[in-house]
Amino acid sequence: EGIQTVDMQLVRLSTDGIIPIAQTIPSTWLGLNVQLSGVPEGDDYFILLLDSAGGDMYSLSPRFSITSSGTAAPSALASPVATATATGSPNPTQGFFATFAASS
Repeated sequence: EGIQTVDMQLVRLSTDGIIPIAQTIPSTWLGLNVQLSGVPEGDDYFILLLDSAGGDMYSLSPRFSITSSGTAAPSALASPVATATATGSPNPTQGFFATFAASS
């Protein structure tokens, strides 16, 4: 599709603004480990993969929670490491917008 790099941003429904996570991630990478520091707990987070300079959004993760490191993880987790996956093929002609699920 001609996409060489993407930027990763963390978005929360209950607050304004974004938290930049990483810029110019090579699109050939199959994964990226991220350690968050100082991010408030919440159950309404999303990850966006986009071209922040051009405004093209490529992918949006499902909604997920962030808890403090002292909080026990729910027993339903299959892995001790929480993950969020952004899916969908790149679409550089799509405008920059996203429809988020309603918060509970």
